[in-house]
Amino acid sequence: MFIKRNRQINDPLNRKESLKKGFGIVRTVLIVIILLILVSGSFYSIQEEEQAVVCTFGSPRAVTMPGLHFKIPLIQTVTKVNTTDLIISLLTCVSSMLICVACACSFLCSRFCA
Repeated sequence: MFIKRNRQINDPLNRKESLKKGFGIVRTVLIVIILLILVSGSFYSIQEEEQAVVCTFGSPRAVTMPGLHFKIPLIQTVTKVNTTDLIISLLTCVSSMLICVACACSFLCSRFCA
């Protein structure tokens, strides 16, 4: 009986089958890891003060609003833009323009109305 077991362990056919099983397990684990990486990179979140530009193969395709969104991994890229900074800089620019207009109006009124 011992000889029979020993022969089964050293049998080249048994080794090939066990190697195939081992490679099958490794292949399955690699596929699962790749799928997890792709799925984790498929979703992105936009905060309330942001908007995002979605580019497909480098070409802008959409602007997304706040919330949870889906993208195609390795094909689409997402660039987030903080809209709060844009609004503050726009308000600063508008207020400085209004001050300039007010100064110009007061200068013209002092010249022509006096």
